[in-house]
Amino acid sequence: MIAKDSTSHVLIVEGKTDLRVLPYLMEKNGVAWPDDNRPVRIKDVNGITSCTKAQITVYFKEPGVKFFGIILDADKDANAAWDTFRGWFKDSFSDIPAQAPAEGFISSTTWDGIRVGAWIMPDNMSDGMLETFLKLLVPDEQQDLWSFAEKSCTEAKSLYNAPFKHVHHDKASIHTFLAWQDEPGRQLHEAFLKPALDPKSPASQPFVKWFRDLFQV
Repeated sequence: MIAKDSTSHVLIVEGKTDLRVLPYLMEKNGVAWPDDNRPVRIKDVNGITSCTKAQITVYFKEPGVKFFGIILDADKDANAAWDTFRGWFKDSFSDIPAQAPAEGFISSTTWDGIRVGAWIMPDNMSDGMLETFLKLLVPDEQQDLWSFAEKSCTEAKSLYNAPFKHVHHDKASIHTFLAWQDEPGRQLHEAFLKPALDPKSPASQPFVKWFRDLFQV
């Protein structure tokens, strides 16, 4: 079977982890995602904030694009991530606000027939990244284990100088948490298959709604 992606629905993401995780998350929330007719073409650019406006415009103006979304990690500054997005699109979309909407941004107008949207991981307001969003999907019955995973990473850093960057604490914690599942060492997208994470958690639903509203899926 030859994989086939939509040409009209395009989503730009930070990296390959997002590319793998998001289809599983959306499929678990009712969006069919067959390999032979994927509803959204997801492209990773290995760090969006390093892209120039010209580079983003190339993706935005590809033939056939009608719905265009961008997901940026807030990292240490959600406002800075939003300002990056605004810098790319404020000349084309007059309704982009000064601050990221809590529910995610979807333009009320189109430019040359294209509608655009943006989401700042994890929740358009907080610092963090995809893994910060995913930690909110840990089910109630595993919250104690999650807390221990977080504590273990904090102590690994403070007591033993673990070399991961502070900004990657949530990433280290969630992979530690998954290492303690049965089977150990799942990749993030696999956590939805034998649920170590709850894709239908209330915490996931604002993002799911933004995705479905933007791409009309």
